[in-house]
Amino acid sequence: MMLAIVIVSWLLTASERAEAQVTPLINFIGKITSIDGSEIADGTYDITFSLYTGATGGVSIWSEDLASTTRFSGTISNVGASSDGIVYTYASASATTTFQIGQYLSNYSTSESVLIVAYDTTLNTVTVASSSPIWTVGQLINNRPVIEGGIINEHLGTVTDISAVNFGQTIYLEIVFNGETMQPRKIFTSVPHAFESATLEGRSESEFAALADDETIDGEWDFNNIVNIATSSSVTALTVTQNSSGNIVEFKLGVATAFAVLSDGRVQIGDYFFPATHGSAGYVLKTDLAGNLYWDPDIAGTGGGSGLWASSTDNLFIFQAITGQTVVLGNNATSSLGDFHFEIYGDSLMDMISIRNQEEIRFYDLGSTNYMAIRASTSLSSNFILTLPDSVGSIGQALLTDGNGNLSWGAPSGGTVYVAAGTQGQIGFYNTAGSQISGTSTIFLSQAGYFGIGTSTLDELLTVGGISGSQFMVNDSGEVISGNWQGDIVSVAYGGTGTSTFEANSVLFASANDTIGEILAGTNGYVLKMFGGIPVWQPDLTVGGESSLWATSSDSLRIYPTDIAKVIVFGAQATSSLNTIFEVAGNSFFSGSISAQDLSLVTALAVGYGGTGSSTPSGILLGDGAGNIVSLANDSSDWNQAFVWGDHSTQNYFDQDSDVLAVALGGTGTSTFEANSLLYASSDNIIGEVLAGEEGEALVIQGGVPTWSTTTPGTAHGILSTQHSDVEATSTIYQGDLLHVNAGGDWARLGLGVNGYILRSNGTDLEWSSTINITALGTITVGTWQGDVIGLAYGGTGSTTAAGARENLGLAEIYQFGIASTGINGYVWQSDGDGKGEWVATSSLGIASGGGSTGKFIGTSTYTSVGRVATGSLIGYIAANDICSFEYANGFFCRTYDMLVTIEQDDVSNWVGGGNAWMAEGPPGYTYESNDCMGWTSSSSVHLGAFWEFDDDGGGMGWLVNCGQVKPLTCCTWQ
Repeated sequence: MMLAIVIVSWLLTASERAEAQVTPLINFIGKITSIDGSEIADGTYDITFSLYTGATGGVSIWSEDLASTTRFSGTISNVGASSDGIVYTYASASATTTFQIGQYLSNYSTSESVLIVAYDTTLNTVTVASSSPIWTVGQLINNRPVIEGGIINEHLGTVTDISAVNFGQTIYLEIVFNGETMQPRKIFTSVPHAFESATLEGRSESEFAALADDETIDGEWDFNNIVNIATSSSVTALTVTQNSSGNIVEFKLGVATAFAVLSDGRVQIGDYFFPATHGSAGYVLKTDLAGNLYWDPDIAGTGGGSGLWASSTDNLFIFQAITGQTVVLGNNATSSLGDFHFEIYGDSLMDMISIRNQEEIRFYDLGSTNYMAIRASTSLSSNFILTLPDSVGSIGQALLTDGNGNLSWGAPSGGTVYVAAGTQGQIGFYNTAGSQISGTSTIFLSQAGYFGIGTSTLDELLTVGGISGSQFMVNDSGEVISGNWQGDIVSVAYGGTGTSTFEANSVLFASANDTIGEILAGTNGYVLKMFGGIPVWQPDLTVGGESSLWATSSDSLRIYPTDIAKVIVFGAQATSSLNTIFEVAGNSFFSGSISAQDLSLVTALAVGYGGTGSSTPSGILLGDGAGNIVSLANDSSDWNQAFVWGDHSTQNYFDQDSDVLAVALGGTGTSTFEANSLLYASSDNIIGEVLAGEEGEALVIQGGVPTWSTTTPGTAHGILSTQHSDVEATSTIYQGDLLHVNAGGDWARLGLGVNGYILRSNGTDLEWSSTINITALGTITVGTWQGDVIGLAYGGTGSTTAAGARENLGLAEIYQFGIASTGINGYVWQSDGDGKGEWVATSSLGIASGGGSTGKFIGTSTYTSVGRVATGSLIGYIAANDICSFEYANGFFCRTYDMLVTIEQDDVSNWVGGGNAWMAEGPPGYTYESNDCMGWTSSSSVHLGAFWEFDDDGGGMGWLVNCGQVKPLTCCTWQ
């Protein structure tokens, strides 16, 4: 397509004064047509402007592309409204600096363009004329050049800065429109030369200065050479006034500050900052590590270096300026004993020494290798003084107190006692007669109350023997958990069997009360059955007759042939000739019902058992009144003869003469009708006939009877036409019009409102209203809000973002530590121990998934463990729940409450005594170590865990035991 351009005008955007700042934009207005003069289609186009110094050829001295890649583009993220028009908030934007008021904003999706009346690149908003169509969130927008009626109106310099171009020469403009270069180039006239008004012969305004007497100059002045001030005035030669937070005066050596007067009046010289006020008498200037000088008392005049000491704010205390330094008296170096703050070399005389917080007084040996220390006990009931004796005492004497704190040398009452050295936990005893107590090597007692004989490793309440694996051990519950019995045979009365000889594979049973007998091994395949009240070995149904003819289901509720094709026969040794799976030869009795998909009988089922009594019935079956069913032939000619119990002709089922079904029996009472006639009830319970009418007639009701009539139907007419007496007539209606009642009480037309307006009541009538008045409309229950952000005063959040809403509503801190996401259906919110929380499944907490369920004991786990329960990556309560869930469907680790509920509501007679398993007790019991083995993470014998001891007489009881024990887990389910 050949195009032509006519330049309407171009205008340099500038101010009038030569020394003022010039806005570096040139307004260009032109008209583009086809070469034949016809207008091009309205829409968005790509345009390239270039400046040359020649009419042809050469290299451009300036160029800019106005295209989708260089002009603004973004995505609508919100739609609002203001008094200026429709406000679009955008995201994922580029080239926002190319915005200009008066440009067109185009919608990539709808191919619409609207006028830009305002924009704010800080808030990411652009406002268009209020009469514009309303676009939706997610649509792409841009400000590519828009051609409307062939007119192009653009500002040169929006993409590429044009202020550096020297317009003091002949300049030509070349335009490339949508890929086609317009010819010839257009020469710039005098208006663009106004750019030269910003400079004088190439010098900018900042390079000139003109000062008149007593002239006030605004702005910043830079002097790059020597400035001399000479005056003979009696007033100050140079006055500098600072009305903001900047320095008053600053002199630099290169880039470093050599001298400055700061905004608070302090003086800076190099890196030192002098105080703004003078100090007290006798004070000296001191500096901190940042070079800030300050007035402070000084004690370093003749002792110590400058800055080694500091004083408190009330000047009552002196301390090291650096707390890590050591104060040494009598030497110029510290000792090597430790990290001390104060050391004295030589004798010292002190009136009183106070040691706080149960600290020590240490006495080192020769060479300062080891020390003996004295310190107070953890808690003293009151202050007291111990006065040492006045002599060294005699050999064997001990320090004794008189009860008042006076110590003296003497012998304890009852004789002198000497205690020999021992090891921790040993029990002292008198090895020989005399006064010396020795420590044994075989009897020990731990702080936890564990007792050992022959060993210092106390793993249980009682441990006897020093060889691991061969010890006799009793736990906290009084149970013997280790050791070999070497005494006489233990009788039944003491939990034994009363014998030491048993035949291989025999079974022990109570042959009498408190007596254990023996059942010898049975024949291969036999099962143990009760016979005469005594268990005996007998053949099993599943192996009788022929080996493995029978099998049982996995739940032992059903018995079936191992070969399902075999026939089961009762009462005979062979099957009949019928192909069946199950046969009974002889009479059978079933107390319940029989359900069968297909039931075949060899002999006809009698009437008394629900049958017909015949295997070959034919014709009509009927009862003879005597309990029999008889067959009548199908060719009986008269139904009144077929039914032996009466003549049914008296019932008038059919008309005796015409055999027509009467109205009373659901018929019409006639068998003749004229073509195209209509049937109707001519009177109560009587069907009559309306014969067909003439062409064009309509069926009407006259005198209560349907009748064909020649009445002509009304012609079609508009709702709002003069043919109605209660309307405001109109001849023109449009799409979207509404029908309403006007002030005169007539039906009238309400035209479609402005795009984006909503229908509302003004208290008297209907009217279309902009969304600006939405606050007066009441409650909105459906629709998409397209107006401004709703403020807090109107029930909104005052923000378009979640973070802004939380800030406006004061929920920011709650959100930080609150629920920040939605969980899976049925999950609950649990603290994560870090001030926040997380959604967790109720099954991990031992909570039923359904309301109203109760946790009850289901069984113990095959898994056994010490108090540290772990599986793979899981540990503690979660691991215990996982184990129970694996072994029992929907199982979890039982709590004490669950065990008590089970005893309360269920039969526990099968809880065999002697068994026990871990259970969750929850919070600590009588001692802080009783905390479910540290949440089932510890196997230490110091910690305690709860377990349940089962008993069929009463249900059992709960106990605590050290966490080194090995036990299964109690598992529960929700029931």
